[in-house]
Amino acid sequence: HCQGQKKKMPLKGSYSWCETINHIEVEVPLKGASRKKIDVYTAPSILKVSYPPFLVDINLYAEIDEEKSKAVLKNGTLKVKLAKEKPSLWGRLCFDGSKEEVILRRHESYEKRKDKVQRNVKKVAEMKMEEERMTFRKHMALEERERQRIDGIKEDEKKRAEEEMHQAFSQLQINGANRDVVNEVI
Repeated sequence: HCQGQKKKMPLKGSYSWCETINHIEVEVPLKGASRKKIDVYTAPSILKVSYPPFLVDINLYAEIDEEKSKAVLKNGTLKVKLAKEKPSLWGRLCFDGSKEEVILRRHESYEKRKDKVQRNVKKVAEMKMEEERMTFRKHMALEERERQRIDGIKEDEKKRAEEEMHQAFSQLQINGANRDVVNEVI
């Protein structure tokens, strides 16, 4: 006797495939599935395509390079082009091994994927930090140029004021000397 809602197991989806030395191409007819509900997941030796209520879950024969792989939806068919990690003809799509081997291989594939994602997250964080440092350095350089510009203006104003004072002082000395000459003459 079950209580609550029953969880429905996904139905096995259909697919076809072909290969070249460098790629595996898997075509999945989506049977009218909504574009928003399609989910594609890859790991080094796994391809999963979920389009409720269907699921295609493939334990790949060998490893793929996820970053060089892509999926395209066209005319109700999802075409997934997987780049092989090592160029070769596989001759088959799926890994054949014992249940334990499949479980171990899937676990290792998930771990590799998780590690790669974590490295990418770390790399993005480092790039962001470096970008912030560069922005800070540019800002500091801009402030330094502005400070130098203002210091230059202040220096020019100081020189102009000093020159004006020297001229005024010289004029006073000339005027004072002229008075002394006039006083001596009188």
